[in-house]
Formats: sequence, structure tokens, C-alpha cells
Amino acid sequence: MPFFGKSPRAPKGQLADPNIIRAVGLGKLTHNDLGKCWKIFKKWDHNKEGKITIEDLFVGILGEDRNMFADSLMELLVIKEEDSIDFGQFVLSMMTYALFETVEILKFCFFMFDKDKNGFIHKDEFILFIEMIHARDITPNTNIINTVEKLDVDGDGKFTWAEFTELHHTYPQVLFPCFRIQIAICRNILGLKWWKKKKEFLVLERLAALEKNEKVKRKQLAMLEKQRQAAIRRDMGFVDFYLQPMQRHYFDMKYPPTTADQLVQLDETSMKDKMSRLAGGLGSVEFEEAQANPGITEDDEKLIVDEYKLIDQNMAEVGAALREGRRIKYSSESVKKKGKKKKGFGAKKYHNKIMDVAHGVVDPHGAVTDIK
Repeated sequence: MPFFGKSPRAPKGQLADPNIIRAVGLGKLTHNDLGKCWKIFKKWDHNKEGKITIEDLFVGILGEDRNMFADSLMELLVIKEEDSIDFGQFVLSMMTYALFETVEILKFCFFMFDKDKNGFIHKDEFILFIEMIHARDITPNTNIINTVEKLDVDGDGKFTWAEFTELHHTYPQVLFPCFRIQIAICRNILGLKWWKKKKEFLVLERLAALEKNEKVKRKQLAMLEKQRQAAIRRDMGFVDFYLQPMQRHYFDMKYPPTTADQLVQLDETSMKDKMSRLAGGLGSVEFEEAQANPGITEDDEKLIVDEYKLIDQNMAEVGAALREGRRIKYSSESVKKKGKKKKGFGAKKYHNKIMDVAHGVVDPHGAVTDIK
């Protein structure tokens, strides 16, 4: 009967390591995946102390040179000024860099020199960096250096982020060694086929999460709008709310609708506060502040008084006309229909016009232009 060996397993004590927990969450690793990583790690743990050197990691496991870029990478990912790493640091660092997107690798390379976040790197330093990462190349890198020399568009001896990314898109071979390390990790740890499937799975999982978030967002927007309409209905009254839907927009200032972009900026506390204010009919915070501090100038106040005087005058004339049995009409709204003029309208329609004026929807001047 053939013997089938068991899959390697990482020691149980290692599974409680915070770095292992982070790595499992990042790459959705299984016990079998961790066992394969442990097998590689144990092979290079020569002293059986549960650690491997940075030199063995890059030269032995990955087949790359240990240089300033390698040290900066390990410092960024897991360690600070140490010469060795434990199993948790090994798995987390390899998992993190292998899953880096292209733009993340470019940002790491750029900000490795722009530590002050000034938005540029010096060309001389960058050329030394290029020479270092291409040191193991069999072919001379003179052409690459000449390319970098020519790409200083401004001629100021500096590279901006835009120039840096343009360099990579135009001449990808310049920074290829930084991406070669990522390929080496995938090839020597768990295999290229495993990483290809894993990245495809993580992309699909991310898309599913985005779709789920969109559904939640649409549900929250619908819930907020339902509460907003309920608040407007309370202010308008049940009958007017349904019989005069065109007047609902007068309450948009007090109860402004929430957009998708605004919803993204709301945390859980802000969301609850907004729902509570709508339920209590308090209106938005901005509306309350505007009510408390209207900030009306003397000219604005005079204009408002004049407009409302005109409204009062028109209403008085409307009342007199109704008492005398006369019809009211707007000359601007008098339209010809089959050769005849359309006659006036009732007081309710005139009231709606007055409401439009009061809310600044239309100009009050000439509101009633012809009363008979």
C-alpha cells in the first residue's frame, strides 16, 4: 500500500503570533499554506532558534542581492534595524510585498528617497539607486543610466512623482529589479500557480465587497430619504403633502437630501444623529445655524420688506376681487387656446405663486399684472 506523507504543519505556537494572524487575514492562508511556508523557513533556520537572517532570505531563498533596497523593504514591512526575522515576520513580509500592486511598489521606491515628503527625489541619488539594483545584471546598465539622465524634463536635477511614474511606464526595465523580487517571492514561496489563483480570488472577493457596500449604501440612502419625506409630511400636513407635491421642495433647505458622496463621509455616530434629527423634525445643523445667524444686510432686509409689501398689496387686491365676484388672472399666464384667451385662476393657485415668491423661487415684481 503506497505511503502518502502528511502535509507539513506549522507549530501550533506559531499560529498565535500577531504577524501570522495579520498574514492569514491578508492572504486568506490555510493551515496547509502556512505549513509549506514553515518548511521553507525551517530549512534556512540553521541554528534552530526560530529565526533566519535577512541575508539568507534574499540570497538563499529568493536568489536576490541583499542591498539598501532589500533592507529598506524589510524595515518598512516588519523589522527595525535587525539582522534576522522570525517565522511570523517572514510570512507577513513575503505576503505583503507579493500582493503589492504596481503603484504601491512605485510609491515605495519613490518615498524611500523622499523621506521628507517634499514631492521630489534628487536625480544623483536616484542614479546611484539604479546602479545598485542593476549591479547583478550581466549586461552593462549604461543605457539605463543615460535614459534616466535624459528624463529630467525640468532640468532641475530632481524627479517629481509625475516624472517618476512616466519613467516607469515608458522604460519599465529601469525599475524591473524591484518587481523581480516580487516575482521571486511568488516563484520560491508557494509557487507562481498558487499566487495567480490567490490574486484572482482576492480580486473577486474585493469586487464582491464593493458590490455589497453599494447595496448597503443604496439601502441607507433610501432609509434617509424615507425619513426626510416623513419629516416634510409632518411640517406640511398629511393632506397638503399628497395633494400639493410640488410644494415639497420648499423644505429642502430645512431637510436637505443626502447624496451618495455625503453618505460616504458619515460615520456611524453622524448617521444616527442625522436620523434622530429627521425623526424629531429638527432639520439640518446648517439650517439651524442659518436661522440663528441669518446674516441679512440692510439692503437685503429692505428688499425683502418691499417684496412682502407687494405680496400684501396683491393679496389685498385678490381678496377684494374675490369678494366682488371678479376673476383673477396673470397677464403673463394668459395664453391663447383655440383663438380664445384662457381666463384667470382661483385663489389657491395665486397662493401658490405667493409661496414661490416667499421662498425666492420667482421674482415678486409683476406677480399680479392684471386684475379685473
